[in-house]
Amino acid sequence: MQRMLLTFRLFAGALLVVMAMLVISPAAHAAPMASAARSTSVTFRNKTTHKLTLRYSEVFSGIWTLRPKIYVSPTEEFYWGTASNGFMTGTSGIAWYDMDNGKNVIVKWNNPYVGSNSYSLSGTALGAGGFQLVRSGGSGDNAQVTLTLQPN
Repeated sequence: MQRMLLTFRLFAGALLVVMAMLVISPAAHAAPMASAARSTSVTFRNKTTHKLTLRYSEVFSGIWTLRPKIYVSPTEEFYWGTASNGFMTGTSGIAWYDMDNGKNVIVKWNNPYVGSNSYSLSGTALGAGGFQLVRSGGSGDNAQVTLTLQPN
């Protein structure tokens, strides 16, 4: 009886170790891109001499797969992403960055389950503010878009 109890305890301990390894492994924190019906991955290139600070970000539909950086150095490239997480849903959100010159840049994206993807690029830094935000890519169910903030 004691031998069976000892065997059971060893088995239970081994099971707990395996479960803990699964929970903290890198795969447990990986983005659910492959299983999402819709996803948007953003590459943001800050080709200015200004620092950016994240003022506000939110996912309106879906989940974050990678959150936007809070502080961005001049000439830095960084990434963020969202994915759908429900039956027949899309993903959408916003990222608002303040520049160290008092201006701002606002990026909104929408990758719906049905219909075309859309992007809204605005802010006081754009146009008369002396900068432009150039978009390339961004179509398809699992969109990859590159945004480049650069002087006019």
